[in-house]
Amino acid sequence: MENQDMKPENAKKIPSPFDLNSNDNPGSIITQVQSKGDKYEEWARAIRTPLRARRKCGFIEGKIAKLDDDSPESEE
Repeated sequence: MENQDMKPENAKKIPSPFDLNSNDNPGSIITQVQSKGDKYEEWARAIRTPLRARRKCGFIEGKIAKLDDDSPESEE
């Protein structure tokens, strides 16, 4: 008897940092903290939290390389 849990279609998909959802748009506010002078550290912490939750921190940290134009993850 085959084990249904071992089939690829039953495998949990690991989201790519290139995936977007309805919350990922330029108009959404992810923090109320403004980046002004002495509030930089507070702002930086407030920005990193939602970026980590959305798996986007690698973009600002330089850990995620730009996709090749012929990459299957590229939509252009």
